[in-house]
Amino acid sequence: MKKWSKVLLASRVDSEKAINIARKVYEMLSSEGIETLIERELSWKLNMDKGVCIKYADIEAVIVIGGDGTILKIANDVKEKGTPILAINAGTIGFLAELDSDEVEKIKDVIRGEYFLKECTRIKVSIKELPVKYQLIEKIEENTYPVNDALNEIAIITSIPSKVVNLTVRKNGEEILNGRGDGLIISTT
Repeated sequence: MKKWSKVLLASRVDSEKAINIARKVYEMLSSEGIETLIERELSWKLNMDKGVCIKYADIEAVIVIGGDGTILKIANDVKEKGTPILAINAGTIGFLAELDSDEVEKIKDVIRGEYFLKECTRIKVSIKELPVKYQLIEKIEENTYPVNDALNEIAIITSIPSKVVNLTVRKNGEEILNGRGDGLIISTT
């Protein structure tokens, strides 16, 4: 695979563990001659100037440190560009992370091109017939409202516990489920 020369470093910013790992990763990348941009909030925590907005950064990859929530946030930020993400777990679950916090040295192999890409399926969801109070969201077509793409699963639930709603699920325009329930969970494989 391609060697990396310009990456963006992002991290959970309310965790000292994640921030300390980010500092270590930054120093390692710098010592390897990798141009490293720092996500804006992380740059403040590291007392560095010139943090950048992930969505507009011209980069080859993102290294993100945190738990699954942080990884999902960053994945959403770079979804339009398809930027590869290397995730280091500094949270509790780390299901989506490739490396544990004690495996930071393995980043050297990755930046040298010793890796393979694993493409993840995204779920694109839209909802029709929202209650009036939620209809301020910009429509994508008549009575159809977008929901952020999901990387692993999405739960659609009612705002009132135990309230039953009519649900119709379509995949690529073809109806695959029509029924009633108090919610729905859709996941990737």
